[in-house]
Amino acid sequence: MNVIIYSKEENSLVNRLRAIIEASLAKDRIETFKTINKLKERILQPVYGCIPILIVIAKEGDLIELLSIINSLRSRVRIILILPDSKPETIKMGYKLEPRLLSVMGGELSVVQAVLEKMLKEARRKWRK
Repeated sequence: MNVIIYSKEENSLVNRLRAIIEASLAKDRIETFKTINKLKERILQPVYGCIPILIVIAKEGDLIELLSIINSLRSRVRIILILPDSKPETIKMGYKLEPRLLSVMGGELSVVQAVLEKMLKEARRKWRK
């Protein structure tokens, strides 16, 4: 079971999220993508079940670009989405990705960690069946 992190920018938030994931998984189970095309390629590869994906959006334009591949995402991934701000229009666009959790930068990471851990446990349970 791998976890995907998508963020165009490497920043302290992405590094903290990576550390949270590494606490639950081996480092080699984390895949990081910085471009929409590479992310889409990865998501379209055959997998068993759904892949947890952490998406960190730094700018509204990045969210608009991500929405362009929404149909590829919906059935293949479970999304945790972190947005740059809490403007109503940004939140509305974010919900179009149907995330399991939507947060904003500066939000509480313990909630992100709890949701991610639950997603990983669920995926492991399904894998064992």
